Amino acid sequence: MSATLQPLPSPPFSRRPRFVAVLGIATWLALAVAAGGVLEVKVDSVFLPALAAHRGFSYRVRHFAELHDLQSLHYQEALGFVCTALSGLGMFEAPPGVRPDFLVDFNYGMTPFALHRTIEILPVARQTGGGDPWGAAGMTAFIPVERTRVTCTKYLIVIGREYADVDRASDSSPRALWRVEASIEDETRMLRSYLPVLAAAVMGHIGTDSHGPTKIRLSTSDAEIAFIRATGVRTPRSTPGKQLAAR
Repeated sequence: MSATLQPLPSPPFSRRPRFVAVLGIATWLALAVAAGGVLEVKVDSVFLPALAAHRGFSYRVRHFAELHDLQSLHYQEALGFVCTALSGLGMFEAPPGVRPDFLVDFNYGMTPFALHRTIEILPVARQTGGGDPWGAAGMTAFIPVERTRVTCTKYLIVIGREYADVDRASDSSPRALWRVEASIEDETRMLRSYLPVLAAAVMGHIGTDSHGPTKIRLSTSDAEIAFIRATGVRTPRSTPGKQLAAR
């Protein structure tokens, strides 16, 4: 059985937002996340038991400088979240010089803002013949109202792959054992605030097959999210990948 999973996408930072009105909404939602609330997370997970069985629990993270600045605190914080999520499942990063049981690739980012337009039909009371608009002499009309919503998607993708020597070009694309993609679409650009939530969603779906995208609801006060938030930044331990094997 072979894995035919989609590769990691490049971070889609193709343009800057142009909607000034979104800033106030983003600030309000960020405060709501910090204070505790419920977020809807879309999760898409794939698990290949025939490949993933008896692979062990030690891993090595592959880092791709073409995707992220490996020395930035943002990347090291995201790496810490991913490693903490894996540790919650009993997995651990293999010490230097020790062959791991499998490899881990991960990517995260935000999409550009997208404008969504919907038409709603709303009832409106109209007065006829001088009567009470809400009484028998009134008439109800239905008018279309356009609603607009500006959103962007924050995502985290984590893939477990068969172990291969990342310094050998022939092993640059090892087969995937499992893959989990978690994303949140709303009006904010607060990726950092959402990464622990996305990591918790990933932690809860490794080893499962969702058979397509599914939506779950997570509270920002959940114990799993607090567990992941408690981690600090982590300096990349593994040698950066020489090729974009994950793309």
